[in-house]
Amino acid sequence: MLFILDDMVEYLGPDFLGPLYPNIAQQICSFSSSKFSAIRQAAVYGIGMIAQHGGAHFATISQLCLDSLKESISYPMDAATKEKKSK
Repeated sequence: MLFILDDMVEYLGPDFLGPLYPNIAQQICSFSSSKFSAIRQAAVYGIGMIAQHGGAHFATISQLCLDSLKESISYPMDAATKEKKSK
């Protein structure tokens, strides 16, 4: 579902999505704290698409996007990932 939302933001944009756009952006941002790194990456990609294609609509959701990015970046690594990075 997240990949579809990302594509909707990228290819359809806020003008086509209309009043659904803030809800879609909020859904994308909600995945930025997923325990799965692939889901977090897809959420961060979606946030980038929101910023790139959001135009004037981005101003209303920019703080949510920034907070979500911070949350994703600050997500603690699990032991297996730390071990891979130390090698």
